[in-house]
Formats: sequence, structure tokens, C-alpha cells
Amino acid sequence: AFMMTPTIILGALAGSYVLKTIPGDYVIMIILCVCSLGLVYSIMRFSRKTEKGTKDTSADLGPVKYWKLLIILSGILIGFYDGVSGAGGGVILIAILGLILRENIKTIISMANWISAISLSSAALSFLYHGLLDVYLLTIMIPCTILAGFTAAKIANAVPERILQGMYTVTLMILLIYLVADQVGL
Repeated sequence: AFMMTPTIILGALAGSYVLKTIPGDYVIMIILCVCSLGLVYSIMRFSRKTEKGTKDTSADLGPVKYWKLLIILSGILIGFYDGVSGAGGGVILIAILGLILRENIKTIISMANWISAISLSSAALSFLYHGLLDVYLLTIMIPCTILAGFTAAKIANAVPERILQGMYTVTLMILLIYLVADQVGL
């Protein structure tokens, strides 16, 4: 998380500037692409079968070669995405951290939450500067998101990893269906 912080802040500031200048349809297309990639990764990871009596050891392999450089570069990408989309960067962040660090899903989700907090805070300040925030709506949503975060953390600790991975996959599917339906006018 500390290695990603400077690049994720720079990416978020650049992304929020781009958000101000591009049409809304482009933003939806970017979000659709990222969600699709996250869903493919999630399905691949979820469908990984293990032999009876053995466990999936992919999380025990350790990080990939050059993981520090990849983490720094992915910070720019994730920050930029958070700056453009405003939210939902956790989808790509979980996939990227999973591919690079090869940790279990609970560790990856915990790291993603901390990194997203930094990235989204940077993007939020930039959105405020560019006049893109509805402050009234924000004051209503903040208490709800804090309560949801605490609830989700308790659920993540109580649920087995396989079920948590399935919940993540189903959530991505629902999000994609909603976005596609919205784009085609359903």
C-alpha cells in the first residue's frame, strides 16, 4: 500500500481531470471494460478446481517477479481509473493485486480497501476542485458507506473464502447486467 500511494494519488488527479473533459458515454465504456476484465479474472479464479483433499496453493506461491515495479505501475492505472470512474476501482484493484501478489482473497480485499481509500480520497478532492461533486448527496451517502464498510468487513471475516469469491463474482455479474441494460435503454 505504501509503494502504491504516490502513484495512485497522481493517477487519481490525472483521471479526475480527464473525467471533466470526456463525454459520459466514454466513462461508461471504460467501466464496462474494467468490470468485464474483473469478472473474467474472478470466474477463472473461482472455477480453479483442486483435487479432493488438497488445497489451492496459488496463494502460497508468493508475489510474481518484479512485483514492486508492477505494484507501482498498477497504482497509476488504478488511480487513473478511480479518477475517471469515481468508484468501482476495487474491481480492477482486487484482480490486479490477486495477479501480482497471489494472496488469498481476504488479504487482497483488505489491501484493496486501504488502497481505494487513498485513491478515492485523492479523486474526491480533485472532483471538489473541479466542481463535480454534489455536496448535499455526499453528506447523505457518507454515513451509509461507513456503516456498509463495517458490515462488509464483518461478513468478509465470517464467510469462508470460496463463498466470498462467489459473492464477488455474482456482484460483478449484476453490475455488468445493470450497466449493459442502462446502455441499451432497458
